[in-house]
Amino acid sequence: VEMMAAGVPSIAHASGGPALDIIDAGRTGMLATTADEYSEALAALLYAPDAAVTRQRIARQARESVRERFSQEQFAATFVANMRRVLLRCRFG
Repeated sequence: VEMMAAGVPSIAHASGGPALDIIDAGRTGMLATTADEYSEALAALLYAPDAAVTRQRIARQARESVRERFSQEQFAATFVANMRRVLLRCRFG
């Protein structure tokens, strides 16, 4: 998430874990599971004819995603909503 917020196009491992929930493959970063997939993703970001455009697009979309999903405001709203649900369950069983 930190790299996305900084606008650094990221390649993450796609075999479970939080990357699958955080990265929208091809839009906010790239996912790979094999060495060949990592090589292809890296080549797309560094050597493809449109690599600079791809890096800029992914960086922009990643920053927007972080701002929408992981901002302090979003965290606070989610936290309050969850606490309300917990309190209602405790109160009303």
